[in-house]
Amino acid sequence: MHHLLLGTQKMRFRADDGGEFAVWEGKTLGDVAEITMGQSPESNSYNTEGVGMHLIQGNADITNRKSNPRNYTSDPTKICEVGDIILTVRAPVGAIAKSFHKACIGRGVCSIKNNSKSTIDFLYQYLLDYEPKWVRLEQGSTFTAISGSDIRSIEIAIPSVEEQTKIANFLSVIDEKIEAEKKISVQYEVLKRYLLQNLFI
Repeated sequence: MHHLLLGTQKMRFRADDGGEFAVWEGKTLGDVAEITMGQSPESNSYNTEGVGMHLIQGNADITNRKSNPRNYTSDPTKICEVGDIILTVRAPVGAIAKSFHKACIGRGVCSIKNNSKSTIDFLYQYLLDYEPKWVRLEQGSTFTAISGSDIRSIEIAIPSVEEQTKIANFLSVIDEKIEAEKKISVQYEVLKRYLLQNLFI
């Protein structure tokens, strides 16, 4: 991830015709993405009965890098769409997930969409790689939140959309393999517990 996403030239893909892609451009995240900061609705609109729209408030509404809202709101404010990136902006800062819901986003998160200069999958992989930088910034300080300007000013080296697609597809295949291995590992744990319970009866 590190070498593919930072444009270090140590690892580069080639175009379908075998030629080299263009040199990566230095941009900010605000140049290549649309960032919407969350705004919490009135608390009296919260409910668990499915009235209104799903509500993503913060890290508690994320499971395994996927949105997993606990509540609904009948008075939605800022909205994210299915497929948007969710970034937590209050402690823990910088956690990345994908939204599997059209939802209202509260002040603990922001949503990120790509524009014509980027692909959503490349931005997702880039921000995953960036995640530890937020953690280091938090440690040993009173740093507990980030603003929209903080997020928009993140410096990013951006390749062409075609190269972004190749990079993101490559890393997504690895992500899928990791998820498959995790599921197999869980199955082995279940099998082991079953065997232990029956071996020692």
